[in-house]
Amino acid sequence: EKVLPEIAVISVGANKEVKNPDCDNKERNKYGHPHCEVLERLAKYDITVLRTDEVGDIKIISDGAILKSKIKNQK
Repeated sequence: EKVLPEIAVISVGANKEVKNPDCDNKERNKYGHPHCEVLERLAKYDITVLRTDEVGDIKIISDGAILKSKIKNQK
């Protein structure tokens, strides 16, 4: 609430192995990442989530004032 980010970048290994019944059976990797509570909190504040397991490489570029995101190798 204090920061109000527009984008959250989550690095996730692509090996989706675990379905969590506490999180509507959403897929997570074997380490339980990302946790459903984190994703729900980000959604609550309408924060765009970029996940490496879903979009591939993510590059954040800044000119010192403005941040831009680039997705490379989109899956």
